[in-house]
Amino acid sequence: MPESSSHTRMQPQSDHTLADAIVMYSPNGIVTINEQGIIQSFNQTAERMLDYTAAEVIGKNINILMPEPFCSAHDGYMQHYLSTGEAHIINKPGRELSARRKDGQLLPIELMVTQMQVGDQRHFLGFIQDITERRQRDAKLEYMAAHDQVTGLINRGRLVALIIEAISRHEPFLLFYIGLDRFQAINEVLGHSTGEQVLMKVGSRLKSMPRNDVMPLAYMGGSAFALFCPNPEGRSNALEIAQSIHACLDKKLQLEQFSIDTEATIGIVSYPDQGSSAEDLLRYAQIAMQAARRRQITMAVYDDEMEYYRLEHLTLASELRQAIESGDLVIHYQPKVDIATESIVGVEALVRWQHPEKGMIPPDLFIPMAEETGIIHPFTAWLISETSRQIRCWQDKGIDLIVAINLAPRNLLEADLPEQLQRAIRHCNISPSNFMMEITERGLIAEPQRAMATLDRIHNIGIPISIDDFGTGYSSLAYLKDMPIDELKIDKTFISGMNQDASSLTIVQMVIQMAHFLGLEVIAEGVESAEEWRQLDLLACDRAQGYYMGKPMPSEQLESWLSTSPWGTPRDGINRI
Repeated sequence: MPESSSHTRMQPQSDHTLADAIVMYSPNGIVTINEQGIIQSFNQTAERMLDYTAAEVIGKNINILMPEPFCSAHDGYMQHYLSTGEAHIINKPGRELSARRKDGQLLPIELMVTQMQVGDQRHFLGFIQDITERRQRDAKLEYMAAHDQVTGLINRGRLVALIIEAISRHEPFLLFYIGLDRFQAINEVLGHSTGEQVLMKVGSRLKSMPRNDVMPLAYMGGSAFALFCPNPEGRSNALEIAQSIHACLDKKLQLEQFSIDTEATIGIVSYPDQGSSAEDLLRYAQIAMQAARRRQITMAVYDDEMEYYRLEHLTLASELRQAIESGDLVIHYQPKVDIATESIVGVEALVRWQHPEKGMIPPDLFIPMAEETGIIHPFTAWLISETSRQIRCWQDKGIDLIVAINLAPRNLLEADLPEQLQRAIRHCNISPSNFMMEITERGLIAEPQRAMATLDRIHNIGIPISIDDFGTGYSSLAYLKDMPIDELKIDKTFISGMNQDASSLTIVQMVIQMAHFLGLEVIAEGVESAEEWRQLDLLACDRAQGYYMGKPMPSEQLESWLSTSPWGTPRDGINRI
């Protein structure tokens, strides 16, 4: 069949012409030089890379394309070759170096050199690859590996490297561990995006301090920063810097829509006086910061007694596990009173630890410790068992109350928690509605999906759920509609201030109205006066808890209280829940 006239038959090319085309249009720059280093050929890719035309460079020494120190190194290679006939860089993996463009700018390249024989002349072919994008990508990855993505500050890993370098050179330095106060509340009340704004602005403030160019600032995660100060001038200098840090942060921080107060607690450690490794020094600085926070002071220099306290803290954790098994823990119950009927509707179970040697240990010490060490799991299992038994005991006496127990954030990540509750309910033959689980919004922050799934399963059993300390996290209102909850518990800080502070009163009123709109009941905690009670009644709050009605008390005392207290007897014919 004859070929269509619309097609043009391509003429075959010679091997030489084809080879020339491959070289000319190669994606790599290809430069050929002779044994004297004179450029013989320069393909189009090399022209685009280096902004020279072939005519401008052919016949000139290759040094025209080489900046120092590569130019001198190349001269050395050529002299070695001419005197020995050995070419060390031939057929070796590509080397990364810089080429000089026509405008004098340096271009990062990867160069691989091979050789070929043309007649009795040996030529060298340089294959050039532009690695600008690779260098930029590597630089970005290196930056990301050493910096925090939110604050732009160096991270813990980079700070550790700086400390190790200083220790290796035996250079003295100071380390300041800076913990923002109440940052968790900022996250909970205002949201994580606002928390990130705070971190960025705090980092910016600290970087603006004098000598910031020689004092690297690191973000350590959470609410902590660390300042590395090389070549200090002594202890007085340490306190002076710490005071500057505190003054820098002890003023309002202007955010996009409002301003907030920021404060910090600072731990200080010095090398070589304290510690000989980066990890020890960082740990000591953090211990000093925590000690300052316990003592309610702004800063503290590390000493060995602080470490002793930490060891005692660990010892106490071990003793808490023994206390669970030996019966040294007891439960006190604080009444919850219906405001409309002025009668008790339930109690909150509050654990007390009567240590055989140390006496009564406050719950705000051993509960956080239980959470930190993982003892919270057997602790909660014990609490569920004991309260179930107490509910059964009271019901046998004709007392029917809802008993609320507090779940720690780590409890909500326990897959078998709903089954634990079901087993206790079946074992004691009580109703799921005799329980109430109190959680804080903090418990939903770490892993919200897992926590919410656990709450759904608990709620499906028939156990009501209450959000504790509500008001300190009311920025999370957006997800309330999706949570399986029955009650909001307004934090006592708002209750105690509502008769003197219009803002607190507004918040309480807003929470009550919003909760009722969502079909939820509201309980106010920390009610300590008749005035607060009357105000809550006017605001249509459902329930109240606090010293005004009754303090936490052992079960036997609560039973006596029920029979004698005006709050203990249902009024107007309304039965207790």
